[in-house]
Amino acid sequence: MPQKISIIENLAQEKKLLEIRRDNILDDVDKERMELSDEYPNPVLEDMLTELQTLVDNIFQLENTIRLLKETTKKSNKKIGNEINVGDCVMLKNRQAQRQYFITGDSHYVNPGIGIISSSSPIAQQLLSRKFGESLALSFNGAKTEYQLLPF
Repeated sequence: MPQKISIIENLAQEKKLLEIRRDNILDDVDKERMELSDEYPNPVLEDMLTELQTLVDNIFQLENTIRLLKETTKKSNKKIGNEINVGDCVMLKNRQAQRQYFITGDSHYVNPGIGIISSSSPIAQQLLSRKFGESLALSFNGAKTEYQLLPF
């Protein structure tokens, strides 16, 4: 469970940064609107509004992913032998390293850097056809490594 909390904490931190950026853009939009001339379109304002919409969408997706991950943490009863599904947290472990992934649906927030992967990603596609406890050889950065698939 500590790994899930770490992923949730990383997501919350990323959400906070996006909210700060959103608030800064809102301030900039207000300033641009005060200087707005009705005669000419303002491409700077249009760009800000486009970025603002993207940020709001990303914040929404992050909130949904955090909620889903928290629900998964509460309900998780996965054991060795259970099939890996969308919404599962999987630890890939070997002697040298371990990696943790939360497999989300395709329409959810994705950030492989902190362990959130889409169910359509190549790694998730290989994981979804397996069971916890199995071993699987995966290529990361051109090196093929054998991992054991564990629930967390």
